[in-house]
Amino acid sequence: QTAAGAGLVKEYGDRAVVWNVFLSAIEQALGSGVAVEELKALAKVKDQEEAEALMQHLVRAGVLKPERCTKRLRLNSGVVEIGRPGPGGLKWEPLEFPSGLAGLEPQVGEMLLEPKQAEEAGECRELSMKTLPKDLEYFHIDLPTRRAVMDLLRDLGALGDEREEVWLEPPAAKTDCAEWWERRGLHVTQASEPQQKALREAARQTASAGRRSQPRREFLIALRGVACDVLAQRREERSGELPENIVNEFADKLAAEGILKRGIVYALRGHLLLDEHYRKGTDVRLPLDPDDIREVLAPGLRSAIAWKRNAVLQSVITAGAPTENEPDGFLTMCTSIGEHDIAVDDKGVLGSLYQALRGAGVIKSPALALRGPKHVGNSEVAAFKEKAKAVASSFAFANSSEKKAVADAVMDLLSGKVGTLRTLPDDRTIASLVSIREKYYEEQKKLPPDCLAEFEALGYACAFNLEEHKDPPSS
Repeated sequence: QTAAGAGLVKEYGDRAVVWNVFLSAIEQALGSGVAVEELKALAKVKDQEEAEALMQHLVRAGVLKPERCTKRLRLNSGVVEIGRPGPGGLKWEPLEFPSGLAGLEPQVGEMLLEPKQAEEAGECRELSMKTLPKDLEYFHIDLPTRRAVMDLLRDLGALGDEREEVWLEPPAAKTDCAEWWERRGLHVTQASEPQQKALREAARQTASAGRRSQPRREFLIALRGVACDVLAQRREERSGELPENIVNEFADKLAAEGILKRGIVYALRGHLLLDEHYRKGTDVRLPLDPDDIREVLAPGLRSAIAWKRNAVLQSVITAGAPTENEPDGFLTMCTSIGEHDIAVDDKGVLGSLYQALRGAGVIKSPALALRGPKHVGNSEVAAFKEKAKAVASSFAFANSSEKKAVADAVMDLLSGKVGTLRTLPDDRTIASLVSIREKYYEEQKKLPPDCLAEFEALGYACAFNLEEHKDPPSS
């Protein structure tokens, strides 16, 4: 399911495609959830924002159930586990988050398993980006922040003298975009046009290099040097030298645009982050194998919650230049650090937790607001479709001239999610097995992949098919 449903076909190749045959058969029978990405993919839906608004419109109107928390969670010996369907029933696996959230599993698991949040009338409780902040606040769960990491470094005695420094911080998606830098309001009155272009290119190169913060004076010298190199490469003979006042004014323009930031940076006593048995004065040498690094850390850092420890290591470790005795180079620690250097995205961490819960299967996608397949008849499905059509038609699509076409596309998508078990009568439903090789390849005039033979050898040669039994015409 992961390979076929999460866009990993490229990694798993033809095997993922074959597995998708089985998944499609199950979804066609039972129905499936609706992802906002599917709404966005509809031809006339404008963008992600409109797709999300449409999703909320369908949820508020009762056409879709909202995103919900799965029921397949349990606490086993203090470890939160999630059940995944497999041969012979559910296979229980520990709930695990990526490194930037590692260690939060027990607290988040307690939130998910809290008795007061239990399902009512068989329905799963809502769990979405909208409800997640309230849940976290209720259970006093603090998400990762840069300040918390700095506090840990301070508690470990690793922060020394402070000073003010500057650094470039354009929008991440625009850092290396020359056109974006050209459009910024960075005109310097006394600079020639070649100098203007050289300064903007120098700023782009400096930001793209990901250099750490510097005292303003050092930053100006470095920026001027890069700009002069650009002028030399372009052979701008008429540009002349770059006077300091022009570079200084350009830096002021960068600051006014919010691109040049400034803040407090501390000298980093990296040796104090190591266990005393591994300290060699103030010199820091770390094992090249990441698995060995944790063993040499100071007890206070080694025992910190995993996301903090990971953030510290990602923020302070840097590569040392190769030497005669160390031709492969070595790992060491940077000599200074500021809050802006910490490898934590304060603004994006909530979204990261939401995506981690979705990826782990904790958050279920919005689904049709219909009862289970065993309890729904054709009349209820027909009534649902009528309601869904009216609701979809009432949405204020940006492409108003194509409103009917968009509403019809939404209905086609929703109709495909109902599931055949909800539309076929129990006493006239035929379940049969169809050959994957014949139906999905030979009848489609496609060459079966080599891996299909592996599935057939394991007994996975057929997929099931549901259809309504129809009596032959009377003679």
